Amino acid sequence: MVINCANSKGKTVIYRGKRRPNGNVSIKRETYPPTHVSDLPLNPSLKLANHSPTGFEWGYYGSGPAQLALAILFDFTGSKERALANYQTFKEDFVARWSREPDGEWFITGGDIAVWLAKQEQPEPAGTFAGAERAEAEQDSFRYTSPNR
Repeated sequence: MVINCANSKGKTVIYRGKRRPNGNVSIKRETYPPTHVSDLPLNPSLKLANHSPTGFEWGYYGSGPAQLALAILFDFTGSKERALANYQTFKEDFVARWSREPDGEWFITGGDIAVWLAKQEQPEPAGTFAGAERAEAEQDSFRYTSPNR
């Protein structure tokens, strides 16, 4: 499988976050070529889902990280549908795990995002359980713990 690691505008992109000593956060989007650095905008993601009108956050499973996950995926893909379908899982897999330490920094590349999206959007192989069916099957396997019952 060939994975396109460029964003929806055909650019290589890196997203970087930094927590300042005062607790404020900064999220930058770097695109190449040519090199351009800008703030990741909040408003486009707010139009899709309003989790955190006061801004982005990371390092926990809350509204600020949900807004950041949605903003990154929408910015990268340019697709409302793909961003909305995947941002909560992206938050759990990445955004919630980034450090909240003072002066903490993180980055994620477009390649990282593209590979992750490809795995998320890959159909389940035939004969496998999906979603609730998988959870139910796993739960059934725990119900029968003793053969003598």
